[in-house]
Amino acid sequence: MSTYAEARIEKDRTRAICARCAPMIVCPDLLVKLVTLLSIHRALAQTTLPAWPLAVKAPFFNSWYVGGEVSVPLSSSSPINWSFEDMGWYCAIIVDGIAFRLMGADEDPPIEPAKQLAVELTPTRTIFAMQAGPVLVNLMFFTPVTPTDLVRQSIPFSYLYASVKSSDASMHSVNIYSDVLLDWVTGNASLPVVSNGVVENDIVILSSQLTVPQAFTTVGGTMYDGTIYYATSTTNAFKVTYQIGSDVRASAMSSSGLSNTVQSSSPNSSTNQLGLLVDFGDVSTEVLSTVWAIGFYRDPVVQLASSGPSLCAANTDLLVFVL
Repeated sequence: MSTYAEARIEKDRTRAICARCAPMIVCPDLLVKLVTLLSIHRALAQTTLPAWPLAVKAPFFNSWYVGGEVSVPLSSSSPINWSFEDMGWYCAIIVDGIAFRLMGADEDPPIEPAKQLAVELTPTRTIFAMQAGPVLVNLMFFTPVTPTDLVRQSIPFSYLYASVKSSDASMHSVNIYSDVLLDWVTGNASLPVVSNGVVENDIVILSSQLTVPQAFTTVGGTMYDGTIYYATSTTNAFKVTYQIGSDVRASAMSSSGLSNTVQSSSPNSSTNQLGLLVDFGDVSTEVLSTVWAIGFYRDPVVQLASSGPSLCAANTDLLVFVL
């Protein structure tokens, strides 16, 4: 083949390569459009997720928001566990004396659900943007991952952050309320429970468990030998009140508020609500926030098949393994 023919072939090959690359070179908007399409695809994929994690830290400490193409907003949906059993977790906001439900399907008390604007999922967070009257609300469910601190990673706690601000630049009186039910410790509403409420180191801690825990007994994905904890801090200068008992939600929505009292024992778990109410005072365009900690504690958590030597046969062995 002549030198001229080889040069012609190489020229044609170069021209073909340039032709394939030309759209990317002469049409910079194509890259922007591609990124936009990928973002839309990601957003659509998130909106059709079958389930969104709320508090997921252990096999018997997990709660999910049911998603899918025909999902209902969090403000009209009850969180469930992996066995599709209801996990009583509720949140509402009171704006200028008018209550809006943020989480939960329970319509007692009968209040208007907030409007869900958007949902976002990250590796450790599920974030809901909502509109409650003239106030914008963000609920962020956060389960931290600490691979460099196995002790902290093993602690069975998760968190619910709530932030609020006015959407009309006016001042509004805002209170936000949340509670947990005894679905976290039993699926049998007829079993008696004991509860406790303390304030330690500027933290309000509410807890409840079965009067007679049933070791290593699980029904419907719920362990009957644990204690549910719900807590919040009082160091942010907001007024925090609490109450354990029946009709706590109704009290929180009324002008009377919560009474800082605990019904220490109850003949059945169905009537108990562990409620925490945070008074933000007047809210304007500045973002104000609070956080609740939720945890499910069991001791022991491991049932050994024998008393012989094993990885967890002694505390020292376990410490060596963890540390």
